[in-house]
Amino acid sequence: MAINVLVVLQTHSKGDSQHYLGMNQNQRFVKQPKSEVTRRCTRSLVETMNYAKELYLDSEFELVVFDDHSDESAINEIKKNLNIATFKTVFIPLDTYGIMPSILKCYEHGRDYGKEVVYFVQDDYLYDTTAIYDMI
Repeated sequence: MAINVLVVLQTHSKGDSQHYLGMNQNQRFVKQPKSEVTRRCTRSLVETMNYAKELYLDSEFELVVFDDHSDESAINEIKKNLNIATFKTVFIPLDTYGIMPSILKCYEHGRDYGKEVVYFVQDDYLYDTTAIYDMI
């Protein structure tokens, strides 16, 4: 079964404040900086997409990252993770600031370029190796 899978990832490495959880400023629920959460999310996402691509050899997979002004070291880590992908990746730094303009850009890209499967993700999820394959 050949399919076309577009995954659109929204990243931002600087959002450490979680007052809504009753936590101290600059302390995340997982007790790690946002940049580390973003790095691990990106790595696990690429790995689960690599796994799915292995099983769907005749299919097209693409990961597009829209980044909302992450710091340079976080961008370098994201790009390192993209380099291990066995499928097409694109990194797009955004001109606008904030979650709502960032989400809008992601949705517009999915609308304009998605085909059979479009999956929108933010940079605070971790993926099991089989997650994308299981979803498809």
